[in-house]
Amino acid sequence: MIDNEPFYQVIDSNITNVETVEVSPSVVVQKNSFVEEALMRNIGNVTNTGTFVANIYDNGTQHGVGKGVITTENGDRISWNAYDIGLTVNGNGGDDDTASGGLNTERNTTFRGIIFLHTTSENLSFMNNVVGLYINDENGRQIWEWRNS
Repeated sequence: MIDNEPFYQVIDSNITNVETVEVSPSVVVQKNSFVEEALMRNIGNVTNTGTFVANIYDNGTQHGVGKGVITTENGDRISWNAYDIGLTVNGNGGDDDTASGGLNTERNTTFRGIIFLHTTSENLSFMNNVVGLYINDENGRQIWEWRNS
């Protein structure tokens, strides 16, 4: 069962570093670091700092593995591990934007993934071992809790 409303919503996000780790004819491996300002239900404003290593394939798909830490305003922390798949398509209607009379070169990637949260903080014990499902697209990251029942 998945909650109707996300428990995590990005307010602002910045990529802090992009490093190309490997290049081959069929895949590029990139290490991407970021910082997000977000709002978490029952917690408030948080800062999320993380790094994803992504395999970017020539067909537009990406597979990513990430790690990071979410820090509350009072310094409590939640660590996370995440796994996702991304699909890159041209914006505004797909590969051929015929509605506007030509090709659209804007590329948008939408990621869908699973995230595992862990904390030793007594204040955040309700977030310990939470499993979330997320979407990260042009509107930012949103995470929903995946509950057992």
